[in-house]
Amino acid sequence: WYVYEVGCCKVGFVDPEAMCEDPREKENWLYGYGFSYVYTRKAALCHPYPDQNMREDFDFFSTIRTSDLLLMFQDPLQHFTVGGPRIALHYDDYGICVHTLHPRSTSHSWAKREVPMDEVLGLDIAELAPVLESYFTRFPRTAETSPYIGKFERRADRPLDVCHDRRRFTIPCPAGATAQQVIAIVVTRLSALSSYEKQLALFKENPWDGNRFRPDATHLAPGDRIGLRTQVVWVLNETERGLKGKPEDDEPDEEVVVTVADVEDEDLFEEFTLPTSKVKQHVVLDKLLEKYANRSDRAKQSAGRLRLAVRAGSEMLIACNLEQKVGKHRQFFARGLADLLKT
Repeated sequence: WYVYEVGCCKVGFVDPEAMCEDPREKENWLYGYGFSYVYTRKAALCHPYPDQNMREDFDFFSTIRTSDLLLMFQDPLQHFTVGGPRIALHYDDYGICVHTLHPRSTSHSWAKREVPMDEVLGLDIAELAPVLESYFTRFPRTAETSPYIGKFERRADRPLDVCHDRRRFTIPCPAGATAQQVIAIVVTRLSALSSYEKQLALFKENPWDGNRFRPDATHLAPGDRIGLRTQVVWVLNETERGLKGKPEDDEPDEEVVVTVADVEDEDLFEEFTLPTSKVKQHVVLDKLLEKYANRSDRAKQSAGRLRLAVRAGSEMLIACNLEQKVGKHRQFFARGLADLLKT
């Protein structure tokens, strides 16, 4: 669970499962720090919550765990009767609440790590932004550090699925990442120039209705947080969003000539004739490999490293999706083509 220490105005994360080696100590923490829980009416009627000053939550749960009156109950979600008392502990890595450590707190919770503020802003509690800001600024800072919060430590990146250009792939996403940060990671993943970021927008909800872009779909602002619950996002360029004209799908069935130029020196290129522009882009790469890959071992190695790209602006190249059609593309680029031509 997350805690906020009012003295140093820092957020920490408490994880007894990871910190406690003694099973009894771990159990005391997990069942004795319980002012964020719900229980059934039957449990409360069979074993009323104890009216005592300390350890009332731990004693309440201990009683329920050993109760003979709660051995059988009907599971409303599974629609069958199961045996034994059940207490479900929720590992709160989404930040559904934050607990306060004030000067008179008796919990003595110790957080192994201090949570970066950008991670805090990506938690569920951040949806209560005005309330959270008011709460965090209510207490004057009286110390720089706290005996209850450990070292500053970032959470490990999590996998995030990205749908872009009719492809789906996974990227590492930092906790609390903004839309702009995710777009930058996507551009790096595509091996495109950083200026391509300006053409992209990120959606948390599917913006497609079949093969049509929904005009009412709303993308995130650059500074909006993705949120830890988001498992997949859609990243669209200006053409897909209808901000630029789309290439025509009904290209005529006639031969087309395409060139593949070296990225560093466009004067070095190869030219190929394709039967139609409707063939997939991997055909361009196949023709290039077919011509050079069998010349020598060095040529084979150079050919194996080739990756195709197309121009997307005067100074920008983006990696090809080889499963897409050639379409209106007549010029392709390949980094390392010069080395291949020298073999």
